[in-house]
Amino acid sequence: MAISKRHHYLPQFYLNGFTNDYGTFAIFDCKNRRLSSKEFVPKAKFYDSRNLVEFDGVLTDIPEQMYSSVDYRHAELFKNIQSQRDVLNLTLDELFTLQEFILTTFWRLPSQHEAYDREYVANPAFTKNFKIIHKDTGVADENVTKSIIFSEPFKKSIKPFIALARLATENITDFKNWRFLYNFLGNNIFSDNPVVFRNDPQNDPFSTEFIFPLSKHHLLVKKYKFTTKEQIPKSIMAAIQVLLFSQGEIYCCCPDREFLESAFNAPKDFKDAKELLFHTLESDQWLSAIESGGHL
Repeated sequence: MAISKRHHYLPQFYLNGFTNDYGTFAIFDCKNRRLSSKEFVPKAKFYDSRNLVEFDGVLTDIPEQMYSSVDYRHAELFKNIQSQRDVLNLTLDELFTLQEFILTTFWRLPSQHEAYDREYVANPAFTKNFKIIHKDTGVADENVTKSIIFSEPFKKSIKPFIALARLATENITDFKNWRFLYNFLGNNIFSDNPVVFRNDPQNDPFSTEFIFPLSKHHLLVKKYKFTTKEQIPKSIMAAIQVLLFSQGEIYCCCPDREFLESAFNAPKDFKDAKELLFHTLESDQWLSAIESGGHL
């Protein structure tokens, strides 16, 4: 059987939520600092071949197959998200699935590859549930277990299940701090590094506040304190988009080419702007001032 070589670190079912009426999106090349003259379909971008591994001298894409085994649940969720034309309304089961997707995506991103390698070795929680049992004695063989779990093929192959293992053993539910925002313009920006974290997540995306674009219309904001206002001013939504753009290391994308270009041309004092933005989202007074004509 032919092995796959395009391994999307942002799944195509997620990317589909950011396309325009033609099924494409505009691309900004972060490394070359230029906006592409063409638009692209989801399958053409946000992939690499890191999930190719060699077992006993045979090249295989087993890690990618493992991702496929968890992607099907996430794909159903995002089909529902992309169909909603208002602030998201998700069931408790769907919130748990979204939580799993966030954690899976966090470790799947190119920006996290080196962090995953370090955490895999340093954090016993990544491997504590794996034991190699001798078929004759029924006893765990510690030496064989260590040689296998720290091999490159095994390390890559269990990566898709790190989120499931953690969610099965830890209670990290904090849905009360989640807030969904709706962008009626449908021009949310996303990148290869799509999540804006308020602070360094320290290998745990749920350890800090964040903003995560779920589709061209929908944003998930985790805030411990959030404004009571129902509507977020347009200038704040625009500031969020500029910060989402700033996250990109390889590509930034948007259904709206002109809007993507305007984000590139916006002032870029990202560090101070990020903290100010998160602070503003928890202040009714600041948001009222902005609605009255002020600026972020």
